[in-house]
Amino acid sequence: SLGIDALCIDAPQRQISVFNGRRMAAWCDIVSLDLNGAIDVEGSLATLRRLDAIIAAELAKGTPARRIFIGGFSQGGYIALSYLISTAVALGGGFAFSTFMPEAAWSAFCRGRARADIPVLLGHGADDFIIPRHHAAATGAALRRCGFVVQEAIDIKMAHEMTDDADRVVLAWLQKLL
Repeated sequence: SLGIDALCIDAPQRQISVFNGRRMAAWCDIVSLDLNGAIDVEGSLATLRRLDAIIAAELAKGTPARRIFIGGFSQGGYIALSYLISTAVALGGGFAFSTFMPEAAWSAFCRGRARADIPVLLGHGADDFIIPRHHAAATGAALRRCGFVVQEAIDIKMAHEMTDDADRVVLAWLQKLL
C-alpha cells in the first residue's frame, strides 16, 4: 500500500465541437486534435480554477503539497499537464496518458510559474489510434525544454484506454516518488 488517498473527479457533460456537437464528458470543448490547433481557453481555465480549489482544500486539510499528484487520461491528461505548467504549487508530480498538449496551451497557461522540479510520467498506448504517438512525443519534448523531468512509457500494450498495465506503470512510478 502506498498510503495515499485518491480523489477522482468526473468531467461534466458538454457539447464537443470535433464530434459535431455530440454531448460527452469533457473538461472543456475540444475544437481540434491537431498539435497546432485551437483550444478552448475559457473552458480550460474554468477547469484549472476548479482544480485550484480542490488542491487548496487538500492543502488546508494539512496534506503536504509534495504528497499531491495530479493525473489524467486523454483530455484529463491535457488538463493535468496544463495545471502543472501553470501552477506555482510544488506538487509531488503529474501523470498523463494518451494525451498531448497543443501549442496554444503552452502560451495560454505557462506563465513562467511552472515548477520544473515536478516529475511527470507520460504514457501512451502502442495501439492508440485516436492520439498519434508523435503528439505525445512532442509533448514530452516540450516539457523537457521547460525543465521538467519526464519519464515516458509509450509502448504500453493498449489502445486509447487505461488498462491494468497502464495502472501498474502509474503505481510503480508513484512508489519510486513516495
